Formats: sequence, C-alpha cells, structure tokens
Amino acid sequence: MTGKSITILCCVLLLVSCGKKSVSDVSGLPLCDSANVHIVQSDDNNLRIYSWNDGTSSSYNGGNHNIVQYRINGKIQQTDYESLKKDPQDTDETPWDCHGFELYTMHLGDRTCYLIECSYFKAAGWLGNRDISVYAFDGDKLVKQTLFRTSKELLSEIGIEYDAANYWTEIAKEGEEKEKDAFDRLFRYDDKQKKIYIPLVNNEISYGRVTKDFLLYQWDSNCFRYIGVEKAMK
Repeated sequence: MTGKSITILCCVLLLVSCGKKSVSDVSGLPLCDSANVHIVQSDDNNLRIYSWNDGTSSSYNGGNHNIVQYRINGKIQQTDYESLKKDPQDTDETPWDCHGFELYTMHLGDRTCYLIECSYFKAAGWLGNRDISVYAFDGDKLVKQTLFRTSKELLSEIGIEYDAANYWTEIAKEGEEKEKDAFDRLFRYDDKQKKIYIPLVNNEISYGRVTKDFLLYQWDSNCFRYIGVEKAMK
C-alpha cells in the first residue's frame, strides 16, 4: 500500500468512525458527503480542512473534531489544526475545541499563502476565541508565517477572546435579520482589498464584550499591517 493510500485510508477510518461517508474528487484529496461535515478548501485544491461535531456533548463547546489535509510535492499529508497551529515551545496543555474554519487562498506573485480563521474554545465555559493565521508551504511542511504587523510588533497570528454567551444573547435580542451577519461581526476578510476586519473587544464594561467597531489589517505587499479602527455607523 502506498503512502498516499495509507493517508486517505486513515482519513476514511476517522470519518467512518463518526458515522461519515467518504468519496474522492479529482484533486486526490478525500471528500465527505455528509451534511454534518463542514469542508473548506483552497482555490488550488492543495489544502482542505474538515470539521464536524460527534454529538457526544450536551454543550456547545464539546465533541468537535477536525482534520487538516494538504498536498505537497505530490504527497498527501494530514494532521489536526491544533497540532498545526501550536507553537512547539508552548507548554500549555489546555485542550482546544475547534468548531469552525474559514479558508482563503492568497496569490502573492509566485507565492501562494493560505489565510485560516479558526473558531474555538480553549477551556470550559463561554469564552470564545477567533484566531487568524497565514500558512505557506516550506519544503515538505505547511508552516505558519509571521505576517501581521501591529503598531508595536510583528506577529504570527491575530485574534480575539470574547464572551460568547453575552454576544449571542445580544444578537438574539436584535432579531433574526441581525443574526445573518453575526459571524461577519466576529471576523471578515475582503479578498479584493486584502483587508481583515476584527471586532474591537471592550474589557472595561465586562470581560470580552464585543463592540461594533473593527480593527483593520491590510496587506501592503509584505505583511498585513494594522491601519486603524473602523467605527460603527451611528
């Protein structure tokens, strides 16, 4: 059995163990046809992220799983997002509970990068996290890039920690129409302008309170540079 066959088989076994069916497409990466599996894929078909909930938890932050698969030099490799994202020097063993992903492909000259937004809970309770990172192939690995420039430093990721319980309670009060753009309020990427919108969190009122103002980062040919705050329309 080839390495590629083993990789695909591992993914199939993982998904079947959760009651999912698997098929393949022309990219060579396995696809899932279950409505319970959310799939995001890069424009060049070289990176795909599966995420699903196994239904074993009665709370929102539990029972979530993910598989990250990528193709490099003709070979398919896979891992989970927690392993891909975690800094090897980070000794924090608190488990993450990743439950949602967005994936954007950036073509920067002869270089291709992948902007990944991940939603997760890192501890029990209702503190949610949304992180944005950029990855690129380096040799035979998918490596996190240090491409976010704040007013003070260069970072490998940006994001927020927020009071998810309060946020969704407030959204529910605003009515069904407002619920449609609730996720855009937590993260938005404008591909044409290469601009990232991250909500400003106010910890003075109460910890993790999401405001309607946005922190803006825009690509300037070298990095995503912080360019200021977009105030909410009154």
